[in-house]
Amino acid sequence: MRRVRMNKLQIGFGMLITGLVLGFAPSLLRPQEPSARNAANPASEFQSRQVRAERDFKEPVFFAPDATPRWPLTSETMPYKSISGDRMLQYVRELAEIAHHSRDRGVQLWGRITGSPEDAETAQWFMQKLRAMGITDVHQEALDLPPQTVPKSWEAAVSANGQTLKLESAVAARGAAGTSNGSTLDLEAVYVGLGTQADFAGRDVKGKAVFIYAEALPGAWKTSGTSYGAGRRAEELGAAAVFLTVGIPGNFRTAVGAGTSKIPGFTLGFRDGQAVREMIEQSSAGSAPHVKVRSVIESVPGEKTSLVWGVIPGMTDEKVIVNAHRDGYFDAADDNATGVATELALAEYFAKLPKEKRRRTVVILSNPGHHNTAVGNQWLTAHKDTFFAKAALLINSEHTGQYGADFYGYRLLPTNAPWNFDWYVGGGPKLAPIVIKDWDLFGISRYVAATASGSGDLGALDHLAPSIDLIQATPFYHSDHDTPETISPWCIENVTRSYAKIIDDLNKVPLADLAWPPGSVSPRSRTSTSGN
Repeated sequence: MRRVRMNKLQIGFGMLITGLVLGFAPSLLRPQEPSARNAANPASEFQSRQVRAERDFKEPVFFAPDATPRWPLTSETMPYKSISGDRMLQYVRELAEIAHHSRDRGVQLWGRITGSPEDAETAQWFMQKLRAMGITDVHQEALDLPPQTVPKSWEAAVSANGQTLKLESAVAARGAAGTSNGSTLDLEAVYVGLGTQADFAGRDVKGKAVFIYAEALPGAWKTSGTSYGAGRRAEELGAAAVFLTVGIPGNFRTAVGAGTSKIPGFTLGFRDGQAVREMIEQSSAGSAPHVKVRSVIESVPGEKTSLVWGVIPGMTDEKVIVNAHRDGYFDAADDNATGVATELALAEYFAKLPKEKRRRTVVILSNPGHHNTAVGNQWLTAHKDTFFAKAALLINSEHTGQYGADFYGYRLLPTNAPWNFDWYVGGGPKLAPIVIKDWDLFGISRYVAATASGSGDLGALDHLAPSIDLIQATPFYHSDHDTPETISPWCIENVTRSYAKIIDDLNKVPLADLAWPPGSVSPRSRTSTSGN
């Protein structure tokens, strides 16, 4: 090993540079004009600025639809040019507007909720779109809903030192109980960190409102709070209410569970949850903040919904079925207006093709009940022998077009690229090579490994036909930030074009080579019909 020798001039120069770096380093860590109080403690000033910035962060800012790159077409992909992301984005906006009708008539947990007037309006809107494309074979199957447990109204506010903060981001959690007869509870607030067993050790939470921090993984649909069973643990230890603060920068309202079933549970935006934690930290002994909370949960009988589908006849009675659930919370742009927009764009593309170019009949299916009772999946399973007869492919069109976003310290920063996709391919040996080739052709960014079985609706249907899906699970999922502004037109465009090419390419493959091999079933063949 050769030794490197330095002369005295090199050593002296190195010491000079080191001294300059060390001398300037503190000034790089603090603002140019630090306050006198923190001038001698740059680390403290840096931390204070971070806390202020975290508290002041309001909303993520998205790229404009015309400011994002579009995937270039090649001679191989040019036939799919007519499938337009801009037109699909307009579908998403129209579906969001239908959801606003629910909000505008005063529904607190608003959206295109199964069984609601907006659900029926969406079904009619979908049928009108199909007929406008020249599709005449359109069906609507009426379905009865069992009694639905619905959060009708709720409110929560925390008070300390003569000040009251209304918790605007609080949402009554799915599966939680209401307050007795809609009464208002006045509870002492207690903070238990992540809500693990260690966090609860030695803590008295009986009769109190327990606040838990839930790290987003990466969204409210899956958090550390639900993974650790924090809400259930609080309930078992005698808590009177639970608030699960979802750790997404900003102040999202989210429609998910909090892990409670016998006591009121709520999800809470990060900014509101942070404010409550600070109030608890600043309270003196014996003067903890108090929370006033009310929640009305009702069981609503007699609601109805429907399955809707249109049939585009092909040269054979073999089928390609495209499924998308139409319900969702709040605007429900990616979940699942994008999926509905994707299947409508596929309907338009194939309806315009000459029949002789459609080897297989294409069925475009609007599925109603995904987030509550999945009666659509129940009906499809019960009628599998006819509805899925000679099915060459089932595409689950779900969450097909949201921008990616990164957690960056205290901020959530959207990008001009799409969120990555979970994916699934299940069927015969000829299916996966074609599907993966076409996804790659359109630049579909996916995780390394496929899921073991279908996601979303496909989780209940993947054993009924050769199946594929792409699905995103983002921080905006099940939140009031899942808006049309979060949708990438070129992402939804590429996904939809890839599906169209997959259908075309599979026309060259016999049904026997696509179907599950004789005697086999999907990895998770089951009769579960629950949604997400």
